[in-house]
Amino acid sequence: MASNEKDENFYLHLLEKFIKDPDLIELEQNLKTFNFMRIFKISTLETATSAFLCWLLDPNEDHGIGDYFLRYFLMECANSTNEFNLIEIDGLQLEKAIVRTEENFWGKKVDITIRVDNNDFLCLIENKIKSNEGIAQTKSYVRLSEKKYQNYKIMYIYLTPSGDQAEASDFFLSLSYHQIKKLLNQTIKAKKHLLNEEILFILEQFLLNMEVNILDEGKIREWCEEIYERHKDAIETIIKFKPEFMNIIGRELQLLLGDEWDIHPTKGTCYIYKKEWLTVFNEFFTNVPFFNYYIRSGSTKEGKIFIDVYFNVEKPKIIEIRTIFSEVLDKVIEDHPPKNFRYNKNTIAYKITKRALDNGYETKDDLKVVAKFIKNFIDDTLLPIEMCIETFKKTNLTQIKNWKSQLTSS
Repeated sequence: MASNEKDENFYLHLLEKFIKDPDLIELEQNLKTFNFMRIFKISTLETATSAFLCWLLDPNEDHGIGDYFLRYFLMECANSTNEFNLIEIDGLQLEKAIVRTEENFWGKKVDITIRVDNNDFLCLIENKIKSNEGIAQTKSYVRLSEKKYQNYKIMYIYLTPSGDQAEASDFFLSLSYHQIKKLLNQTIKAKKHLLNEEILFILEQFLLNMEVNILDEGKIREWCEEIYERHKDAIETIIKFKPEFMNIIGRELQLLLGDEWDIHPTKGTCYIYKKEWLTVFNEFFTNVPFFNYYIRSGSTKEGKIFIDVYFNVEKPKIIEIRTIFSEVLDKVIEDHPPKNFRYNKNTIAYKITKRALDNGYETKDDLKVVAKFIKNFIDDTLLPIEMCIETFKKTNLTQIKNWKSQLTSS
């Protein structure tokens, strides 16, 4: 038996053993367990989580827990600072608390604020789940809140899954979602006799979402660890051959555009250019197209895939070439503008841009739709681009040759 055939049989055996594992079947069933935050794609959305916490913290909302969660939340925070004590928190008139999301502080919106005007008290909460703090974000919140609530005693909370520190750590207390989970379990246990079925269901759903999507813990984590230990080789093989979405788009584009185009996908980008364009400029740029279409992606979960006209310069010393090319393109685009595309004269690197995907993707068919969109983008912008290249060739190659010879001799 040939070596390749032996390898194939070995990995086939591993994969068959993997997919027959009863724990894997149970894991897949549990991953499909109903959770409204996952269904509405808000499981790690900070605004949605902040809104839910705001609802829990507001003693005047219809959850039936009164100020219990709010009181113990503030006590939990007071335990971590010398600025507040439990007696002081206990004396707050929390039944009159005003709890808000997105309160505006001169153009900067704070995730959650809790205000008790009768006690001149303010609690400001910055909630971070998947994102990082912006530049000087918490420092600016301190400055602006002290300006807006001059006579108030202010408690600053920085809430993250693991209790990370804020940049303004001298002011902000670190709070973790582990503490929120513990507090919510305590609240459910203490107030369960007052909760109707619908409210209890919602609270349990939020707890489940915290475990799975924010804290990465619970039964699902344990199952994954156990399954990985038993089937490490099979799982690593699956990961090795996992299709990258840019490769899928690239293959589909090659079918749509044909052999006269070169397509080079990487993990998060894809370069697309006509082979003849490389020939036009190969005297100056070895194996690097001076101009191409360029797919770039942000987070695919957020659906950020863009297609751009992109200018590439291999050596900084000849940036003048890109400048001249850009000027020529500006003139051509004025005479033959592509329709429905954003055009930016001030950004040389990216001239024509359009979002290719708005709502993320779930299947290969979704990515085929993206490839068709990009094909249409290229068709609509190709005429002015090729006119620009022809104009550039006729009017500027002599000057570029002179620059090239000067660089070579220096």
